Amino acid sequence: MRSRVEARTARQQIIMREDEPLTLWVVMDESVLLRGFGSAAVMRGQLGRLVTVSRQPNIRIQVLPLDAGHPVHTGSFLHLKLPEFHDVVYLESLFDARFVEEEETVYGYEIAFDRLQAEALDVDASRELIRQTIERWK
Repeated sequence: MRSRVEARTARQQIIMREDEPLTLWVVMDESVLLRGFGSAAVMRGQLGRLVTVSRQPNIRIQVLPLDAGHPVHTGSFLHLKLPEFHDVVYLESLFDARFVEEEETVYGYEIAFDRLQAEALDVDASRELIRQTIERWK
């Protein structure tokens, strides 16, 4: 468990660094903005952080609204595009995590992500929805 937390912290540092930050493109379901994970203060802080980081030029956050049809039936995944390597997909579950490297499978996740981002709100509308959701956590 600790190593996953350390990995996430390291990933955040790389994305937020000033010198050559990585690009991050996220599509999240609106339900994650509404489902409490911690106190109202924690939720306001987390959502406020999303609004703040979404203004970074290397970060693109989109929200798939609840009233949109869900175009892909999958759990969360990370599609990693690293210039030195072949693309990989990272899947994390409750008890383990794994990297998927098979080209056809990775391509399937790329198509899935394209469909998700096409159905999601654009970046500005997503940021506004997140900002409005903060008010619900008062």
